[in-house]
Amino acid sequence: MTEPKETPAWIRLEGGARWPRPALESDAHYGPAHRAVYSPDALTASDLAYLASVAHAYGHLVCDPRAAKNLPSLRRALRDAEATKESA
Repeated sequence: MTEPKETPAWIRLEGGARWPRPALESDAHYGPAHRAVYSPDALTASDLAYLASVAHAYGHLVCDPRAAKNLPSLRRALRDAEATKESA
């Protein structure tokens, strides 16, 4: 039996912005947020960098009204990635 493939942690938007990809129920692999809660000793430096970027992105979305302009393209990128994953 093969190990589930880890989903890419980043989404690149049309304007070149890079956002952390949220974990979705359809993901076959548990990501850094799951490890942070259930096995924090297993966190890697890469996991910590990803989690810091999620916290930063959240703060940016909440505090900077201009950040909302990225939401439609972020949602579109997520839908496109899910459609590609389902057709594979």
